[in-house]
Parts: sequence; C-alpha cells; structure tokens
Amino acid sequence: MALGYAGADNQPLFFGYILGTIGYFAGLGFFNPVFRWLLGRPAPTGAAQEYLYGYEGGVGRYFRLTLDHKVIGIQYLVLVLAMFCFGGFSAMLIRAELWTPNALLWAPDTYLTLIGLHSVTNDFHGDERDCGTASSLSERSGLSIPRAVVQ
Repeated sequence: MALGYAGADNQPLFFGYILGTIGYFAGLGFFNPVFRWLLGRPAPTGAAQEYLYGYEGGVGRYFRLTLDHKVIGIQYLVLVLAMFCFGGFSAMLIRAELWTPNALLWAPDTYLTLIGLHSVTNDFHGDERDCGTASSLSERSGLSIPRAVVQ
C-alpha cells in the first residue's frame, strides 16, 4: 500500500510535493549561503551584502530571501491573503457539493481532497472557525486548547 488509501499510488504526488518545496526554497536563494560555505567562497561584503539583505530597493526584493523585516512582513501578508482566498474558494466548492442532498459534482475522493486542502489552508493562515482550537498553528507549539476550555 502506498501513502494513501488502498489502491492509490500517491508516491509520485508525495515526491512531487517534496521536490516542489525544495525547488521553492532553492528559487528564493535559501541554500545560497550553504553552498557558498561548502564551496569555500568568501562571505559577501559591501554592495553584495546590501543586495542580499534587501537594502537596494526595487520590487525584486519582495521575490527573494531577505533579512529586511519590513519586506518579510509584506511577504507574509501577501502569502496569508493568498491562502485566505484559496481557503475561501475551496470552502465555496465544498458548499456547492453540499447544496442539495443528492448533488455529486465530484467523486468522493476529490471531495475529501477539497476538505483536506481547505483544512490545511485554514491551519496555515490561522483561521479558527473550522479547526475548533483557541490558538493558530503558529502559536500553539504542539499544544491544542479546545475552545470550550477558553470560553
């Protein structure tokens, strides 16, 4: 049996997610300092360091790894808004399936995938209406407090 339900071969999908994540971080330049150190190249100084730290300005600094806290905040805000929109769209697709008792817009496995994507997206951006806990995923640190205890 693969990583999913019986009869499904989810290994290519799983490894695609892993390689996509590694490619995303590589595209941002996350591995550049590690490879620079492994190849024995000196650390950047002067203008190169200012470029890497995001001081040079321009729109390009919002699309790469940076240490500027203002740029990181804007990157995080845009990502959270995008995840909010994606979660809302998947919620609308779920509600379209539940519009009538006999509606069958998608196969059952596709419907479960929609619910899974919706819940992961909500956990990612901290929407607590669907997950039933008092704190978001970034704040809970492995401890989940039910809402009944907090209220």
